Amino acid sequence: FGVAEFAGAIQEKYGYDVSNLRFQLDNHGGTRVVQMRLPEKLRLQIIREIDWMKKLEGEIDEFLSSIEAGGSAYYNPLSLQFNNAILFTPSGFEFYKKNLDIITQLMPELGGVVLNAFVVPANESSYGAHNARSWAVGLSGSVCNSRPEASPTCMFAAEQRSLHTALEDVTYGHQPLIVFEDADAEVPSQAYMDKRLDHFYRQQKNKDGRRTLRALRASRYILLYPALVDQSVFLSAAQFSFARYIEVKYCSLPWPVPGMYWKLQSGQALFFNNYVPHGDSTLPKSSRPRYTIDLRMLSKDQYTSN
Repeated sequence: FGVAEFAGAIQEKYGYDVSNLRFQLDNHGGTRVVQMRLPEKLRLQIIREIDWMKKLEGEIDEFLSSIEAGGSAYYNPLSLQFNNAILFTPSGFEFYKKNLDIITQLMPELGGVVLNAFVVPANESSYGAHNARSWAVGLSGSVCNSRPEASPTCMFAAEQRSLHTALEDVTYGHQPLIVFEDADAEVPSQAYMDKRLDHFYRQQKNKDGRRTLRALRASRYILLYPALVDQSVFLSAAQFSFARYIEVKYCSLPWPVPGMYWKLQSGQALFFNNYVPHGDSTLPKSSRPRYTIDLRMLSKDQYTSN
């Protein structure tokens, strides 16, 4: 399933070409540590709620498997720790209220806040490198949640910042969040990435290049026809192109693009740009879980004149 077919099918369905669609955003000074208000009683209550939520997620996952729905509840529309965390972590709203002045000071043009409350379990790896983006960037129709000068087909906020708050002390041996500070803050469309990946891997002319091209074609087909597969396959297809994209973009450079981590005390937050690649699944596993509450702040929506 080629890039031209993918872009052509999108253009036929939505009325515009997305093969050159990529939004470059500013990092505005990079990551810094912010001290949040987190009383001990509230901290322990949030951890208890995350543990309960994680257990419930496991039961949902078992149910999906029992009816052969496949996949995992951990990072999809049934996710409790991410998409629906505010419904299952009521103490997270209390945390938000206690820190509202900090939030509005850091982002004066605040349009909304999304709560994530999650745990990286002991002896497991954290999620690999990713950024905040929709796989469907460029498929959004007429509503634009970005700067007026940007395309009216952007489907994301112009600014998305996180207050990624540690609920326990975090060091290198405790699965810290990695942020690739020197990487671009960007939101590339699927077709934009695939167009560049196709060109790169066609130049390889070897077995690995041909194998990757086949995998990219399969992932495009899944993204265009998501009803054909379960959630885990769909999410893998969505992440596969981005993982290859950042590999091709950065790993072949003659200089390193290092990942950075910060030692955090409980109640300290990393304030960073969610459009910058972050996360690393290659760190040493920890013997204890890492609990995090994350306030994702989005800038105000802006809409087209009609």
